[in-house]
Amino acid sequence: MTPPTHSGLPITLGVTGHRDLRPQDLVQLTQQVRRTLSELRSKFPSSPFRLLSGLAEGADRLVAEVALDLGFELVAVLPVPVADYEKDFSGLSLETFQRLLSRAKLVVELPVSAQPDHRYLQLARYLAEHTHLLVALWNGKNHHEPGGTAQCVEFKLNGVPAEFGGKHSPLETPDFGTVFHLFAARVSHDPETLQPGQREIACYCPDEGQDYSVLLPQSWSQDKEERLGDVFMQGLSSLDHFNRLSAASLDQAALKLTKSYLLDEKTAETLNAGTKSVLHWAAVADVLAQRLQKRVVKTLILLFVMAASAFSLLSLFVELAPFTGTLALALGLLAFGLLVTLIANRRGWDNDYVDCRALAEGLRVQLYWRIAGVGEHVGDHYLQKYRGSMAWILMALRAVDLEAENEALSGVTKEGLEIATKAWVADQEKYFGRTSETREKQQSRQRLRTGTLFVLSLAALVGVVGLQIFQVLENPELDWQNLSEIKEKLAFPWLMFAFDTLLGIGTALATFAEVTGKEEEERQYRRMARLFGLGKKKILAAGTNGATVEGLLFALGKEALAENGDWLANKKANPIEMPLG
Repeated sequence: MTPPTHSGLPITLGVTGHRDLRPQDLVQLTQQVRRTLSELRSKFPSSPFRLLSGLAEGADRLVAEVALDLGFELVAVLPVPVADYEKDFSGLSLETFQRLLSRAKLVVELPVSAQPDHRYLQLARYLAEHTHLLVALWNGKNHHEPGGTAQCVEFKLNGVPAEFGGKHSPLETPDFGTVFHLFAARVSHDPETLQPGQREIACYCPDEGQDYSVLLPQSWSQDKEERLGDVFMQGLSSLDHFNRLSAASLDQAALKLTKSYLLDEKTAETLNAGTKSVLHWAAVADVLAQRLQKRVVKTLILLFVMAASAFSLLSLFVELAPFTGTLALALGLLAFGLLVTLIANRRGWDNDYVDCRALAEGLRVQLYWRIAGVGEHVGDHYLQKYRGSMAWILMALRAVDLEAENEALSGVTKEGLEIATKAWVADQEKYFGRTSETREKQQSRQRLRTGTLFVLSLAALVGVVGLQIFQVLENPELDWQNLSEIKEKLAFPWLMFAFDTLLGIGTALATFAEVTGKEEEERQYRRMARLFGLGKKKILAAGTNGATVEGLLFALGKEALAENGDWLANKKANPIEMPLG
């Protein structure tokens, strides 16, 4: 199956809740769920929505029915194979399960656990790790049932502990620890049901709404300055913004060309549907990043040209043309530059570019890991320092990779290793080597231009000193430190104007090179060329030793992700701004 030309990256919700909801509450709960999901969809209109549901009786099915009715994509996540799961149901319940299952776009059958209690624990872990938001129809009680509603909510809020297979560090807050809690009483344990607003799990609730309450990790309540409670919604907004950007004006010819750079067309046709989706979105993010980069570079060039021109005009006003029009033009250029800076920052032009580049690089690594059979997810190793502001990238990576992760991987194969080595490792060695050489030549030319301008400005200053020496020699009684006499000379203001202008342009060029980070990129690219070259040699030396090659590909992927993280930090430290210093 070829992925659709374009439909957007889905915002992924999960559902957990009680099987034995009270019959008298079903109509009200259905209305609350409908209003909640409709509100989310209206906030993020450029994004498709996906619901992950275990399709058990009660809450799972209630939310699935509403989601399908609202046009959400349904993913059935089953704790055991379908044939075994169907044994849990009979009669009308079985028919409902089969009807919903037939409408699911994707069916995920989790690995069979030797311990029966652990099958629902695996489901709770999967929902916590693969969703952006968890919808919980829950009475607030914690009966400490393995894989029960309370544990699923706790996994989502605080991360899956290592003892249950989680990769999350106990020192970090989960990336998407957000739960929409809809209070729901149940038939069993009803006498013990808490009142709305009461919960037996530690959490932070900034908003007790009419239909639902927003639950966040308790530690977030202490992050007053970072307002981590807003980061989640900002992340969804960024994902929705990416979908809007990519749907607005995607160059199909450029997309096809970028796909061919990542993987030749013949090889791409052999990929399973999930990996094709990763390839597609890696190309989409790359095309967008290239387009947005051009906008950022053009904006920076415009700002630096305007700043240098304004500086030259101010010098012209002081030295040669003390007219109101000259000053007004200089101030007008500065004002226009500040306006461009304001517009660029308010619209997030530089953030759009670096975010799309970060997503493209993450998906590039994920693509080749999937092809080679490396059983790791990029999101577990990427952007560790930027979990807040870059959370949407991790959301996007999870959204893209869900289908690829679910499809049966053949493990490390000779064919997969050959594709990854040729299309990625060898290609990246050439790319980084070629680009580092290009950057080095660019830096050499840049240093030559800047140096020439500084020498010429110095020559203008020497000319001023020469004028003074000539004046003193002509009239020995003059004070050589007093420039008032030579200011009357015709050449003096022109020399000072030349000095100011040449120095200003040279400074602008040097600052532009620093802001764009070309020198730092050159060093990074040289290092990456060496790493990929060494990796290629070791892969070829390993031959048919699949475990060794898998380890090398994993290590190279982590290095590529770390390098991109460093690049990202450099870009974030140099936003678009008018160079006034």
